[in-house]
Amino acid sequence: MKKNVLKVFVSALMVMAAVVNTGCSNEASLASDVQQEQAATEGTALSFNFDFAGYGKEQSVATRGVAGEAKGRVIASSVSSLGDGLEAYTEVVEDAKPQTRATYTSAPAQKYTILAYNKADRQKKGEWVGSYDGSKFTPKAGFSSVQVLQPGEYEFFVFSEQLTYKDGKIIIDINKGSANALFNNLDVKILPQKKQQVNFQLESPYARVRMKINGFSSQAFEGSINGALKYDKGGVNGTCTIDPSGPTANYASVTEAGQLKYKHFTNNVEGPQQNGVIKTSYIITPEDAGVYFLPQTYLNKLSFQFAPEASGTIYKKPVANKVLPLNLKDVELKNGKSYTIWQTIYYSADYLFEDGTVGTLVPNLKQRKPVALVVDKNRKICMSLTEIREKQWATSPDVKCKTHENQDFDGLKNTIAKYDGYAQTWNTNTTDGLYGLPRARFKAYNERCPAFKAVADLGQVGSKKLKWYVPGAGEWDSALKYLGVTDPTKDFGYGGSAAQPWAGSLGYRLQEILFYQANGVPLTDWYWAANDWKTDDQKKGVTVIAGSKGAHFGGAVKTDHTKVRPFINY
Repeated sequence: MKKNVLKVFVSALMVMAAVVNTGCSNEASLASDVQQEQAATEGTALSFNFDFAGYGKEQSVATRGVAGEAKGRVIASSVSSLGDGLEAYTEVVEDAKPQTRATYTSAPAQKYTILAYNKADRQKKGEWVGSYDGSKFTPKAGFSSVQVLQPGEYEFFVFSEQLTYKDGKIIIDINKGSANALFNNLDVKILPQKKQQVNFQLESPYARVRMKINGFSSQAFEGSINGALKYDKGGVNGTCTIDPSGPTANYASVTEAGQLKYKHFTNNVEGPQQNGVIKTSYIITPEDAGVYFLPQTYLNKLSFQFAPEASGTIYKKPVANKVLPLNLKDVELKNGKSYTIWQTIYYSADYLFEDGTVGTLVPNLKQRKPVALVVDKNRKICMSLTEIREKQWATSPDVKCKTHENQDFDGLKNTIAKYDGYAQTWNTNTTDGLYGLPRARFKAYNERCPAFKAVADLGQVGSKKLKWYVPGAGEWDSALKYLGVTDPTKDFGYGGSAAQPWAGSLGYRLQEILFYQANGVPLTDWYWAANDWKTDDQKKGVTVIAGSKGAHFGGAVKTDHTKVRPFINY
């Protein structure tokens, strides 16, 4: 059986050992009748062929919030706080590799060195240095143009020009990693015949590591962004020295701290459309821009740092010098494999989860599902991540709030001050025009109040059995301020008011980020409030009109159909 001898000494060099002549087996005579004459004295003339599987393709992973992505093989994950109001969820994906011999391709055209050692006495019996052009190996000047070995058992070592050959040793250096750096060692039985072809199926002696940084909204990243994977003194392997005469493989750690810098990242790439909306974006190191580590490197010994000269931003926050910790345990890099580190950046905000707990997204991603965004910590008010479409405030204008204000600036101020959305939804003494059994006098339970009943039908949240409700003007005021409207009451009057813009550097994008990262929907239309206006004989309910340009309060006839955004208190 043909065996890769270096596997005995170091499991990290897990390369394939395969020798193909011109047919089925190395043990059989594979030449034609003419080619089968014995060559015991002259030796067997060898020809060499080089091919390789290459690195795997980057795989997608199914991160909560990053929807529409196929599942890759996630081998580790971690969470971390980045400061500056950001959190990161990190996943490591082992990229897919070709699975069959048929997927191998011709090795890169470059210089290669081939060494042949007799397995009996471990003496070097052949050395050829030359160039491979994709189909033919041509020895360089000073080396025999004919490759001949006496029949027998040999171990071959073959490596590309990126590896160093010095004093009979092959040296793999962390600073010389490349997509074209290739190596293999394999046992070959040279047969007593005129010609024999040896096929080298090459693989990388390095592990390739790429970065993909994901964000939410169609423009999470702006400007020029680059960075490096950094390591401390002694933290990773710096060299692997292979002695073919042994054979042995010895690793040495780096003697000083350093980094492997990526060539470049792509600019902001928009994610897939979901129902016509782009909810995600990302930057990535392209196929030709990975960095290369030696085997037996552990990812928790590395950290990613954006370059000092990086002028770009994530969510409008500068990235220069920012560190993205990996915090990944027990992930040992293997040679010949490609890994993509997925870091999904979340905007830090508090959410209510389906079990009734409150916290930021990243520490809870694996255990809990978010249901609402906290928009007022003091009053413990949360806005649902989703909405209900096409509901009437009431089926008749005869359904009225018992307390009400005029549709003017002072009336809006007074209505906001009540913060009575829960009471308007769940108390029997807040509404006129509802009759029957006591239960029917709740808007939440009455068919004549479709918006309120639809919210009640959502059920309860957590062990405290928290109830959803239609927000009053007060709850809406808190939410709009949280999302960036400085003063939602500004310029309000009976005749309407202009949309008040979303303030801050992100504007409406903040809302997109906060909702998309939790699989939610930002504000996009008209929404009911739980109050009504005294003006026009209480035929109109209070509304909020919100969109990408801004938001403002208004009013609409109660029998109109529009959206409802449920709220909840914790």
